[in-house]
Amino acid sequence: MSDPFWLLKPPQDWLTFGMFVILLAVIYTVTGKVCDHSFGWVERAKDPKGYWLALVAHYLLGFGLIGIFFYQAF
Repeated sequence: MSDPFWLLKPPQDWLTFGMFVILLAVIYTVTGKVCDHSFGWVERAKDPKGYWLALVAHYLLGFGLIGIFFYQAF
């Protein structure tokens, strides 16, 4: 019989942080501004290329962290 509480074991930190990063990316998508760690806030209207690159980086980081969680969980 499998453990019904497998989500509550130690690798859930990767899942939690990945979901948080994806939530931030969704909020940044809706607002049109993304917080880039090196340039501060990047707006979609002023710098579209930088905005989309930073947004894609957030989505990739979030999905990557969730992938690490599933790799460790199974």
